[in-house]
Amino acid sequence: YNAGDNGISIRSSGTIRGNKIWDTQKSCIRYFNDHESGPSKILTIENNVCDTTFGPDYPLISLRYSPDGLMSYLVDDYIIRFNTLISTSASNPGIMVESSEFDSKNVQVYGNIAINTGSSSKAIIPTYIDYLSRNYTGSSTNMFITGSKPYDVRLTENAPAINFATGEPSFPNID
Repeated sequence: YNAGDNGISIRSSGTIRGNKIWDTQKSCIRYFNDHESGPSKILTIENNVCDTTFGPDYPLISLRYSPDGLMSYLVDDYIIRFNTLISTSASNPGIMVESSEFDSKNVQVYGNIAINTGSSSKAIIPTYIDYLSRNYTGSSTNMFITGSKPYDVRLTENAPAINFATGEPSFPNID
């Protein structure tokens, strides 16, 4: 909460799961390639809740190529799934792959709920994403138990995002 920088900065492979991050000055979760990738070469970002950022032009979840890093430091596979993201500004996309250097990597984005109250078209930026499937995007927070801050992101009984990811071949063990 209220981090002066990124909420979580990632520099290698691994799993980022089950965090609630809000009111960061930059991204909630941001990956950089300025360290060796680690043995698994897979980065999974799942089941996190991110609620808005203060700084303009920072995606809530971001894959960023660092000129201080090496191409060989990039992870091979990125899985961003089943996160709930709420941005209140069109200048803060929900999910974004920020660099063409990721074009040769496997980037999967599915099963997320991405709300951008400033512009639903900014909820997920599809550039450099290889698999983009069954993400609920919108501009209204009315489907959550509490539609204003502080958000209770459990879905209401008639929320349009219910069962939106049905049919995806892979789900996290915990929701």
